[in-house]
Amino acid sequence: MTPVAGGWPRTSPLGLLWEVYEPTSRKGEARFGVAITVEPVTRGGLGGAAVRLFDGLGRAVGRGQGSRDRFTIAFERTVPAAARVVDALSLDLGEVPPGPYRLTVTVTDQATQRQVARTVPIRLF
Repeated sequence: MTPVAGGWPRTSPLGLLWEVYEPTSRKGEARFGVAITVEPVTRGGLGGAAVRLFDGLGRAVGRGQGSRDRFTIAFERTVPAAARVVDALSLDLGEVPPGPYRLTVTVTDQATQRQVARTVPIRLF
C-alpha cells in the first residue's frame, strides 16, 4: 500500500486496491478474509464514528462502528481460482474526526489461515 501524500479529505471516499498472490484453490475457488482497520495515532480520536465500505460499483457492503481506539470492518471473498486476485473497495470516512491515523489491510487465506497485513499512515482533513 502507498500512503496518501499530504492527507485525504474526509468528504471523499478513500479508494483501496490490493492484490492477493497465489491464494489456495479448492474446487476452482479461492476464499480469503479481509479486515480493514483504522486507528487513530493519538488516543480517543474516533469517538464512536461510523465508517461505510463500498464495492467497486458503489454498493454498500459493510459498516463499522468505531470504539474510542479503532474500528475494523471484516468480510470474506470467494473468487475463481487464479494466481493473482485484484480487489478494490472504497471507505467513506466522512464521520471520522480529522487527524492522523493508521490504516491496516489484513488478508487471510481461509484454507491455510496464512495472513499478510500492511499498515500505512494517513492524515484525514
